[in-house]
Amino acid sequence: MLAFVAAACAGVFVFREKIFKSSVSTRTNEVTSASGEQTPGKTQKPEKPAVVAPHASDANWMLTLGTNPIPGATVAGRIHGQDFIIERASFQNGSLTLRAGTRGAVEFGAFINFGGAQAESLSGQTINVMTNAEKAARVSFRWKDASGTVQKENYDDSYAMRLEFGALANNRLPGKIYLCTPDAEKSYLMGTFNADARKPRPKK
Repeated sequence: MLAFVAAACAGVFVFREKIFKSSVSTRTNEVTSASGEQTPGKTQKPEKPAVVAPHASDANWMLTLGTNPIPGATVAGRIHGQDFIIERASFQNGSLTLRAGTRGAVEFGAFINFGGAQAESLSGQTINVMTNAEKAARVSFRWKDASGTVQKENYDDSYAMRLEFGALANNRLPGKIYLCTPDAEKSYLMGTFNADARKPRPKK
């Protein structure tokens, strides 16, 4: 009888040791997971760098068209002394709009009017405008002054612009722009855009 009890105790002791080891192993795994190590199959997507307007500099404002490539970054620049970063581009009724904000009236941005030209006719085209052009596509700026009032200024000539349109596809018209206007604040825009070129629905 004593032998049977001793054997039973020994078995419990061995079984307890296995349970203890299993528990320690499980806790160790839990601690390892909590330490921040990534588990296989899960990868974190790198965050996109924030778009920053270029510094105010005469190096970015030139009323001549050089041969340097247009930056591949999103369109940014300065409009009448204020930093500008595009948030939406669209092409409708023959006009390219590069604007801050995505809805409502444009209070800060630029319009380039091509006199009714359709997106299909501009697809894949490059447009160069020199300051001595007698008449070119009308460029219009919108911005707010210190009092918060929206101001407007138009340019039909005396500005420099290189506009490289990509191929129209899926109602999108991509492109690159370098634009400098002759205002005292030396406004300029440069970079890439992908304009929404969906045609407005006909009115009933």
